[in-house]
Amino acid sequence: FSVPILKNTSMIDRLFTIESADCFRVLAQEFDYLYSLDKDLRAAALAMQVKAHHRKGYALSPWGTLDIFNDSSQYALLLGLDDNLKFFNNLKTYQETIYQIAELSYERDPYVYKCDPVSLQKAKKIIDELKIPGSGPKIGLNTGCGSVFATKKWPSSHFKLLAERLRKSLDARIFLLGGEKEQLENETIANEFTGEIANTKSHSLDVFAGLLHEMDCIVTSDSMALHLALAVRTQTIALFGPTCAQEIDFYDNGQALIAKRECCPCYRSHCLFETSCMAELTPEMVENAILEGFKRHRRSR
Repeated sequence: FSVPILKNTSMIDRLFTIESADCFRVLAQEFDYLYSLDKDLRAAALAMQVKAHHRKGYALSPWGTLDIFNDSSQYALLLGLDDNLKFFNNLKTYQETIYQIAELSYERDPYVYKCDPVSLQKAKKIIDELKIPGSGPKIGLNTGCGSVFATKKWPSSHFKLLAERLRKSLDARIFLLGGEKEQLENETIANEFTGEIANTKSHSLDVFAGLLHEMDCIVTSDSMALHLALAVRTQTIALFGPTCAQEIDFYDNGQALIAKRECCPCYRSHCLFETSCMAELTPEMVENAILEGFKRHRRSR
């Protein structure tokens, strides 16, 4: 997903992927600074080969394990080794940690992402053609969460109940968002609300970002959609249970709803209990957060 997100960023001169043979061109060059910000061992191994006067971030040890180039990266390394630190004691957002690695001053610099104009126009056309009735806000429900930590998923039944509540309380226009893996679920939900809410279907990442941009509010679990929604400045309600909410900076444009079980966070791919912690975040709680978010937005205008 990195290339579609980064390709329109004017601050990047050249963009290579680790899978591409073009990345070997990097080894023939010399740089002032190298920032190695990914714990992936392949990325760390490549970083070891790059010629740079100053190296910061993750490195590879002589034994093939993850190491660091600079002392300021020690805290980030420990976050991956010490669950107690990561789960309960850490108060730094991911962005703060990255800036600490790079030895730069963090001033809550927002995401840099520019919607591709063509993709944005496609997103607007998709929304217009769906012709969802209602005079209220456009609210996107992102039903997916990826496969690595499937425990992050909010129950489908909760999305249905939330859609019902939002139609009644806000006359909201509801749009179901997701990728290919969410299409069966989204279509099933949409069919239960024939003509009242819509499945936007699966699209390229650029068009997906455009759909997020066109919404007045997004409801999502801890997923790529969360970060893209924040990047395009759409109000976001994010649902957390198995992962750490404190790592996310909402830039005053949304909030986290956090499950309160003693086992949270766990970062497990499968829940050990019959009912997931995510089910404890009720549709009523999410609806109230959306309503309060709209009130705050009106007061700040």
